Amino acid sequence: MGNVAVQYVPGITSFEDAKKQYEGITPIRGTTVRPLGRRRDHNMYSIRMGAEGSVELVCYKTPVVTFYPDGRMRLMLGGWSSITTRSFMARVLHLMSSSSGNLTKVRIGGQDHILQPKGEYFFERNAEGKWVALNPETFTSYRINRKGANNVRKRYKKFADYLDAFIKLRGEPGNRPGVFHVGLAEYAQAFGVRKATMSTPAVHLWPNSNAGAVARGEDFIPLPGAQEMLDRRVPNYEARVTEFAELISSDDHEKFYKAALWLTCGPFAQNIVNDNIKHRSVWGSTMKDTFKKFVLQHHSDEAIEAYTTAVGQMPNLKYAALVRPAA
Repeated sequence: MGNVAVQYVPGITSFEDAKKQYEGITPIRGTTVRPLGRRRDHNMYSIRMGAEGSVELVCYKTPVVTFYPDGRMRLMLGGWSSITTRSFMARVLHLMSSSSGNLTKVRIGGQDHILQPKGEYFFERNAEGKWVALNPETFTSYRINRKGANNVRKRYKKFADYLDAFIKLRGEPGNRPGVFHVGLAEYAQAFGVRKATMSTPAVHLWPNSNAGAVARGEDFIPLPGAQEMLDRRVPNYEARVTEFAELISSDDHEKFYKAALWLTCGPFAQNIVNDNIKHRSVWGSTMKDTFKKFVLQHHSDEAIEAYTTAVGQMPNLKYAALVRPAA
């Protein structure tokens, strides 16, 4: 339960029950608030009359459950898919609830329903007395198109094999498998060196302070940033993606090498100084994950397909961020 106080909230499953509860509760002295449950919990749970002669069961300030004289029932979360709200709804209606992300799943009348935080959902009883949704909701979900994804991966198989070998060969004795170091000099040779300015992006390797680098007149290495290829909000995103795609599409091992170093430039790497030697500690598994996500995102039209969920089915949002927005 979201709060121990909810166990004192009574079950209410109809307008008649709600109206009877409302009329039987004395308001808190000096107010119009009628507590639903223990009187000391009136700031959390209360009952009040609403529009159209309805009775509202309130969790804090949200009328989570509303019963209407014509037999309809409305459910709403008030913008929050919190455990407190879900527990209140479950207690009042004697139902099971769960959540995934900001979505709430409830089982009403033998049917699962998915509630969005800001949605309003109406139900009425059928001839058998079971609640039936008047506005059931479905969602757009995404899944891998196996055939399309396999075709896309084949285009980059040479680089994928190169990346596996790169990570394996760079592994250092005594390190965890797939963890290795890349030195400052190696980055400088691959990406060049520039003088720091106040407009220098924060992806430079050393030092970590743009202002400090400018004040000291230091050089910096313009690391491209592995995560930039996955974040469409980044300036010059399309140019970055095009550049990386060209590197991994070639048969040139020098370009493969630069692309592999590019994949080491993510936030997962750690800047380290040992004996005045500056280098980064890199996880090969994260490099592979970034590469795989890039391929799916860059070719999402082929590799990812959309489908409509059934009523009551949680959408699979695992690949949603990789789908290219409609023009």
